[in-house]
Formats: sequence, structure tokens, C-alpha cells
Amino acid sequence: MSEIRVYPFETPAAAALDLKPGERFEIAMGAGPWVLVRRLPDGVEPENAKLIIAGTVADLSIPEALQLAQTSGKDGELAFTFSDHSGGTTQEITKKILFRRGDIVYATSTLGDDRLGAFLVGRGRIDKRTFGEVQFLCDREKKKFGRVLGEKGVLSSRELYEAVRDQVEAILMSLFSYTDGTFAFVAREIPPADNFRLPRPTSFYIMEGVRASDELDEHMKQV
Repeated sequence: MSEIRVYPFETPAAAALDLKPGERFEIAMGAGPWVLVRRLPDGVEPENAKLIIAGTVADLSIPEALQLAQTSGKDGELAFTFSDHSGGTTQEITKKILFRRGDIVYATSTLGDDRLGAFLVGRGRIDKRTFGEVQFLCDREKKKFGRVLGEKGVLSSRELYEAVRDQVEAILMSLFSYTDGTFAFVAREIPPADNFRLPRPTSFYIMEGVRASDELDEHMKQV
């Protein structure tokens, strides 16, 4: 049993998974590019502790990390942390992929352009004025953007489902553009509110991400 020490993945992974500085953990197993960690809050015995798999994208690629979470067959959250350099500034962003029994059920991102409102404006599905009006109501009524879209009749229930589906797919596929960063997978119960299933199996998105990444690499070599 140890106090948290600084590993290449530790700081961003800790932030992504809400680990507290100084919180105890135990390394259960090391397997090359990743480690299996038991989180040990006060009063929790190792055999009852949550398991966390963590590593770096440089050592274990995005497809391999996704496949690792998929083949676990567990409910859980795979959190990636990257340094984003778009817009002339550098910011730390976190993108989380939620799994239920190995299938992706949802995705979130702290990057502004990935959020539902900005995503819909970028895709031309709503205009900036509508975005502003809906965002104002979200802030005032403490509601989610998608819920207000439905309540105000901006999008039908089917259109809202399709919008969220496309947003989740876009967040997932955007992972394949990163070559540096860290990841951590923690097995946990996924609440019913996050019970959103993509129309295709996880393996399809992994293959599509690899194909798109290979095509981009080939294009860059020709530039």
C-alpha cells in the first residue's frame, strides 16, 4: 500500500477520475504500458476497492485503450486527458467514454466545441440566436441543453436523439486525432440517465477510427 506518487499518467488521470491528492492506492498489477490500480479510500479494504487501469496514449494507443475497456466486459468510464492547442491557446481537456458491459453508451467532453449547443451550431442545425436563447434558459432554469431544445420545440424527440447520437459519435471519433495524453478506466455503475446506445458496436468505431487515422497520416506524408 502506498501514498499516491507521481507517474507519467497520474496527475491528469487523477483529475479525470476525481482522485484526491494523497489518497491511498495499491498497484495490483503492471502489464507493460498500463498498470492496474486499486483505489483505497479510508475504511475500504483492498478486496473491496475499485479497480483503475491507467496509462499513457504514447504507450498504449487510443484503439488499444478502447479495446481494453471493451474486452473487460464491465460497466465503467474510460477518461482521456489531452493538451489541446486549437485556437492559439493550450488547455487541458478531458473526454470520457462510458461503457455498459463492453458497449459504449455515452461520451462527454470538456472541450467547448464538443458540447451539444456548439456542436449543433457548427453543423448548421440551429443558428447562433437560438443557441443563445436556449443557453440563457439552461443557465436560468438549471436544465441541460438538450432538454430545453425539446421543451421549446426547437427539435423533435427524434431530431434530438439524432443530434445526441451524432455528438457522441463525433466525440468518440475525435479521440483518434490525438497521439499524446493519458487514460484511466475505472469500473463503476453507469446510472440509467447515461443509458444511451450508439447504433453500431464498439468494434466498428474502433476500426473506423483506425482507418481515418491511417488516411490522415498518409495525407500528411503527401503534403
